[in-house]
Amino acid sequence: MFMVNHFLSHSKNKEVWLWFIKLILTFLIMLLAFFFGSCSGPQSTAPAPPSPPTEAAADQSEEIRRQSRILSRLTDEILVALATYNYPRLEGLINAKELQLSGAEAAVRLIGPRASTMILEHWDAQEIAVSLDDNLRQATAAVEVSYRLSLNRELQTALFTFNFHRSNMQDAWQLVVK
Repeated sequence: MFMVNHFLSHSKNKEVWLWFIKLILTFLIMLLAFFFGSCSGPQSTAPAPPSPPTEAAADQSEEIRRQSRILSRLTDEILVALATYNYPRLEGLINAKELQLSGAEAAVRLIGPRASTMILEHWDAQEIAVSLDDNLRQATAAVEVSYRLSLNRELQTALFTFNFHRSNMQDAWQLVVK
């Protein structure tokens, strides 16, 4: 500091030199602050790899796949019974005795008043979409079905949706017939 004062005392433009020295000191302080700030600041790290699925999650997803397959098969069997007018088979699939319905009445409730004349022509059993609730006690199965209202009518398509329920995980799925 003595050197600076000595230099300034012999200089003609003291104010200019003071301003210049302040500028340099400010620059050095900012440079040091930047350096220490970048060294001690939060470090960028790569995100942690996803944790492997737990055994419980794997069991849950396997159970969902298993129940989806069961419901897909059940939906396909119901559609086959409707397409072939096999009402005794339909009664067995939907537990009609408990519902106090005949197979023909169940068919009308499932696909409408023209169930006895509707000709179900085609559906893709592999395309049956099943959705289950979180506790695996309610489910919906949906599939696109091609049908005719009579032999002479043109082919139409509709999305057939069936709702299923069960009281607990050990019970069999029951079709909801409204």
